[in-house]
Amino acid sequence: GSGPRRVERALPDGARVAFERNDDSRVFALHLAFAPRSASEPPGRAGIADFLHRLYARGSTVRDAASLSRALDALGATLKTHDDPRIPYDDYYTTPEFSFVRLEMPADRWRDALDLVAEVVRFPRLESADVEAVRAEMLDLLRREEESPRRVAVRLLDGALAPGSPAASPVLGTPESVRAIGAGDLRSFHDAYVTGRRLIVTGTGPVEPEAFLDAIAETLGTLPAGEEPPRSEPPRGAAPGPVGERVLGKPQAYLALGALIDPDPADRPALAVAVERLSDKLAFRLREQRGLAYSVGASLGRLGGRTRLAIAMGTRAENVETALAGIREEMAAFREHPPGPDDVARGAAALRGRRLMRRMTRINQAYFDGLAILEGASPGAERAEADALLAVTAEDVARVTRRYLDPARLAVVIVR
Repeated sequence: GSGPRRVERALPDGARVAFERNDDSRVFALHLAFAPRSASEPPGRAGIADFLHRLYARGSTVRDAASLSRALDALGATLKTHDDPRIPYDDYYTTPEFSFVRLEMPADRWRDALDLVAEVVRFPRLESADVEAVRAEMLDLLRREEESPRRVAVRLLDGALAPGSPAASPVLGTPESVRAIGAGDLRSFHDAYVTGRRLIVTGTGPVEPEAFLDAIAETLGTLPAGEEPPRSEPPRGAAPGPVGERVLGKPQAYLALGALIDPDPADRPALAVAVERLSDKLAFRLREQRGLAYSVGASLGRLGGRTRLAIAMGTRAENVETALAGIREEMAAFREHPPGPDDVARGAAALRGRRLMRRMTRINQAYFDGLAILEGASPGAERAEADALLAVTAEDVARVTRRYLDPARLAVVIVR
């Protein structure tokens, strides 16, 4: 086609839509984001958005799970409506900020697939057998989470960094909230949540953008606009030092250290490289050389619109104090002797490679475009951010390390 490759449009119901035409392959991907997720959940009903999304996979008012499954198979389509606990670490896109529906398929019958997704999202099946099956599934997942030192530590750290904020609300809810959710709750939540003002639709594939926009306008552009979505205050962060401890009595313990920071936009590329190098150094010194860690790493993430710096480490229960001291020593040494030019170049290239790999799949391209719209950036912004990593110098890394990576500012959670 000779038309524009990328088109963006706001629909009359308030939904924001962006599509990028891409003829590299015959794959079509569609991503729906509903935002905000946790801030939209009624009091005492944490996890209701995840509950609703799990029901999407079970059909609609006019077709059951088996019939939906057959229809998707006939289209060669993969539909994902919630996190899959069998895939480790794919939960980077499971967040209190938004819920998602992801579809990937051969492009030939994309229009039929869009009708199917719209049907499930607009008219979910709320039969009591399906509701009870999802409730049992969620309670089982929550039980397993309670036994994972890693999950418990991350949740406690988020709760400490964002006390009382939707940003720290558990996506799966709590056993109490999940038991309390009834079909009536799901119906009224659906009506308030699946609305134009909360919806961001992104897609990519070998399809005319105008045809995609028209199809979205017909299927999802007629949703009620809904209330103005709630705005949350940014989380305030936690005091440094011990903020939470939980005893699970497991042989493996877990340490989570973190702080909320607000880096200057110009510092972001250098900070990303600094944290990547710090992560590498912690792994080498504490895991390889000293044998203190099963796993250890430093990362940057988002929490309620702020940047979360986190250091997490799995270690033997009897090594907790030594491991904590080790993290602090290594961070202090990293500030004292930041990485040199070769080291910085290596870290920047590795980080950029990982980011570009994440963008390889069509569905992740659509996901990142949705994320950019949600954060008020232009779609494709993270590609430019990946390229900016290559311009980072050793001086930049030393400067941002001194400014943001201070072990004395970190809150500490211990799960034994």
